[in-house]
This record gives sequence, structure tokens and C-alpha cells, in this order.
Amino acid sequence: MTETAFLFETTAPYYARFRPGYPDIFFRHVIQRFGLDGQGRLLDLGCGTGQLTLPLAPLFAETIGMDPEIEMLEEAEQQAKEAGVANIQWLRGSSADLNANLGSFRLVGMGRSFHWMNRDAVLAALFDIVEPGGGVVIVSEKSLWKSERNCEEVTKKVIKKWLGERRRAGSSFYAHPQDHHEVVIDRSPFKSVETFRLRYEHTWSVEQVIGYCYSTSYCSVKLLGDNKKAFEDDLRTALIEFEPSGVFVEQVELETFLLYKK
Repeated sequence: MTETAFLFETTAPYYARFRPGYPDIFFRHVIQRFGLDGQGRLLDLGCGTGQLTLPLAPLFAETIGMDPEIEMLEEAEQQAKEAGVANIQWLRGSSADLNANLGSFRLVGMGRSFHWMNRDAVLAALFDIVEPGGGVVIVSEKSLWKSERNCEEVTKKVIKKWLGERRRAGSSFYAHPQDHHEVVIDRSPFKSVETFRLRYEHTWSVEQVIGYCYSTSYCSVKLLGDNKKAFEDDLRTALIEFEPSGVFVEQVELETFLLYKK
């Protein structure tokens, strides 16, 4: 994962509260396809505050949640305590730290994190530590930054007003990977791959949209600094002008790649 300065600094509490979890049908599909039964080990790479880790952990004997941002791990650990999930080790590290010392895993998950990584190197490294019969789950969804529907375009305009036209990534700028995930996966050692797509609706309030912005690397409280309140007032006004009810329905497109090691 990128080591860009303060990439997700200050975002963890907003990430835990305002980043939507994954739907039950997604978890049911993963459980069925990999035959998860409480055995083996799980690695959630780029775990954030545990949106993927916490629901899956009870289906394994042992779980590791790994992330380069210490604030994310601290928030994830608190979420796990509140949920009563005790079989997770929270480990600070990035995809560059993948090696045999971590041991082997029945399943490796990456939720909204694969695009930050050296994807070819990551899949090659994971192939060596995933057990035969296990695999990798990569979850991806369209970013607010790439959408032009509903309140997303309104939100982007306000972000650009306060933080500039280029999409930020902490103290730097975001460069989207050139190759789609499918292309990278196709040239990986994993030769058995399934793509699982879900479309569903998610409803947002004005305050949830604002909170979501603060959970991102391109509109964090750290980036806004003293402009936080002015940005917030500006965005709240723009959203209400766009939709006076203050209720926004997002059409979510969730794409999941399931990579099997035979």
C-alpha cells in the first residue's frame, strides 16, 4: 500500500461510523463458495476499521487484520471489543510486508483496498501463503469521485472548491491504476476466478454524506484543516438545495473477485 504521508490520518472514527458495511448476500456467497466452517486462518489486508474483518472472523479459528494506519487498527480493535469478537490480531503493516513469516491462510480478503497496492506483486505473494483449497476475495465498488449521479456530483463540486480540482491522496494526489483489476488478476498465478456482482440501494442523510467525506483520503479533516466548518456548511447547503428532503438514494455497484487456489 502507498506510504503517502497522512493518507488516512484522522479518518478512522469517520470510517468506522460512515463507511457502509457489506450486504448479507455478499457474506453468504463467500461463505458458501469457500465452505467456511470455523477452521483455518483469515488475513484481511488493508483492513481499515474492520468492515470485512469483523463479520468474517467468527468463521475462522484465527484472524489477522493488517493495515498501515495505526488509527485504523485502534478503531478496529475497539469495534471488535464492542462486538465481542476476540479471535483477531491487529497488525500494523502493508502489502509490502507479505511473507512466509505470517504463516498460511485459508482466505485473504481485501475490501476497498486493492487499488492502493502493487497488485501484481501482491497476488504473487498471496499465492505462496494461501493454502490449497483456499483463496482470495477482492471487493471493489465505484468511488464517489468517479460517479456523476445523485448527490455525488454535488459533493464533488464542493470538495473541489475547497481542495482543488485534482483528487487528493493525503499530502499527495491520487493516480488511478492503469489496468483494471480483471487484467491484473488474469495474469496472476490464480487461474480459477469468479466475478460476483451485486446492485442494491443505500440511503444517505446529509450528515452521513459529510461523515463519509471525512472518511476518505481525498477529503479528510486533516486536509481541510481550519476550513472544516466552512466546507461542512457549504456542502450541507449544496445538498439541501439539490434535494430538500435531505435523503439521497445511492445505486451501489459492488464487484467481488473470488480467486481460488486449487
